[in-house]
Amino acid sequence: MKTTLLATLLMALAPTSALASDAAQILATVQHLQPANDLPEAYAIAKAVQTHADASGLDWKLIVAILAQESSLLRDPQRCYEGHRCTDLGIAQINWKTWAEPYALERDRILIDPDYAIGVMAKILTHYRDTYGAKERHWFSRYNSATASYRALYQEKVLAKYAKIKAYERELRSTEDKMLRDGVRKACKDSGPLFCALWSPLASAKSGAR
Repeated sequence: MKTTLLATLLMALAPTSALASDAAQILATVQHLQPANDLPEAYAIAKAVQTHADASGLDWKLIVAILAQESSLLRDPQRCYEGHRCTDLGIAQINWKTWAEPYALERDRILIDPDYAIGVMAKILTHYRDTYGAKERHWFSRYNSATASYRALYQEKVLAKYAKIKAYERELRSTEDKMLRDGVRKACKDSGPLFCALWSPLASAKSGAR
């Protein structure tokens, strides 16, 4: 709850750029989907998602939906770092047998560094998008399997999570707009007509740009 409130405040007070707004949305969404993560952990995950979504052109909501499906947004869900034998590693559940050699992966970094793990995930997704995206609408399902039946099940689960993220995004936007309007209204009352003349159009424009 505290993280969501913090992120919403950041959205309301941040510049109108999409970059600043996305950062707060991603942080709020990550904490909403996995409240067991504390604020520093949620921030590290959100920052990695935004960095690699921006670099690759991938939809950040798709990245978060896949992370939620793969690991529930937990850094090491199978406790591989404690010595458990695992094939799929880290928050992005990277398949070690498939990808270790092509990407010269570092096993421990996948387990302890969300930025590294999500960066590898983005490379894999980009590979599938670039290879299959022109002929397969749900190319991202290949992240789970090359088998059609498994891919169909995976795609259904990821798309359901994606829909929940979109719904939460709309909820955040609505809250942000209300906070901005209420904040400007109070500031107008406290600061007088000059403030109202300067800031009320900005609030209206920001709200109307949704």
